[in-house]
Amino acid sequence: MTRMFIITLFVGLLIMAPLMVIVWARSEVVTTGYRISELLKEREKLREVNIRLRQEINSLTSPQRLRRIATEKGFQRAGRGRIIVIVEEGD
Repeated sequence: MTRMFIITLFVGLLIMAPLMVIVWARSEVVTTGYRISELLKEREKLREVNIRLRQEINSLTSPQRLRRIATEKGFQRAGRGRIIVIVEEGD
């Protein structure tokens, strides 16, 4: 009776081991698919943030805006003879 139990247990393990590996592999596939989906969503959000930031940079550095701020701060357009160029001699 004991020998028959051991044989039955061994055969059961031979059948169950591959099934457990298949279940584990499927679980990994599902988990990886979920992670990929989350990363794609995050990438899309980051692209949208990037677009908004580029638009903000363009707005903040626009010549019209800079000219308006300079005028508000009291800067004036340099006339002839008011621009001095300093050239340093190379070593």
